[in-house]
Amino acid sequence: MTGQKDFFADSAAYDRGMGRFSRVAGESFLDWLDLPPGLKCLDAGCGTGAFTEILLDRIAPAALGAFDPHEGQAAFARSKPWAGGVEIRVGDAAAIPFDDAAFDIAFLALVIQFIPYPLKALAELARVVRPGGEVAAYVWPGRGDGHPVAPFQEAVKLADVAYDRRPGTTIRSIAGMVDVFRDAGFSAIETADLALTFEFRDFEDCWSAMKGQTVLALTAAEIERLKAALRQTLPKPHDSRIVLAGRAYAIRGRVPGG
Repeated sequence: MTGQKDFFADSAAYDRGMGRFSRVAGESFLDWLDLPPGLKCLDAGCGTGAFTEILLDRIAPAALGAFDPHEGQAAFARSKPWAGGVEIRVGDAAAIPFDDAAFDIAFLALVIQFIPYPLKALAELARVVRPGGEVAAYVWPGRGDGHPVAPFQEAVKLADVAYDRRPGTTIRSIAGMVDVFRDAGFSAIETADLALTFEFRDFEDCWSAMKGQTVLALTAAEIERLKAALRQTLPKPHDSRIVLAGRAYAIRGRVPGG
């Protein structure tokens, strides 16, 4: 997963920002999947553990494994109060560090768009999930069109400041995910367009979630210009609260052989 070192370097900043958006999408994703309790689950590309925690809370898995290619992110997830019962490893989707048929279902929560070899990754997931089990994923849409930080992206253009764009520009559509799942041999494929709502206490709460590490390379004057632009691109506050509409695209498919 090249080109992502800087973006994922500050795990705490990532968790405050994208981790927060991921929790909202993750809840809706699990509502759609409607899974029974007691499954053996794998969170592939767990990052700081935002979705891993939701799995623990929502479906009471019989076993829960997770991995991420970034040691810092995996370490951050291991530091969470809930992580004691989760086996969190460092590893890559091209060579998943778990045994064959160890899980009933694997999840790619905001991950598949970062993987430069999705077919190889899905083959590896099919290896570690039992035949007839499932792999499920969700992604943000492309720039704009319901992406949770679309107002921030617009503000960057308006303020004319340098922006280190987030990596991952492929497989940002339902059609793209269906193609790769079919090519990997999965069956019983289902998809969903998840409507989401993101709510913030006030502007500063929204700014903290959206800025990520972008502002680290900006001057104080540029930061103030960007904040002013963001105030323009955000919807009008409800009292002091800011409410944003967004979406995520989801997919599930059955592992061959079941």
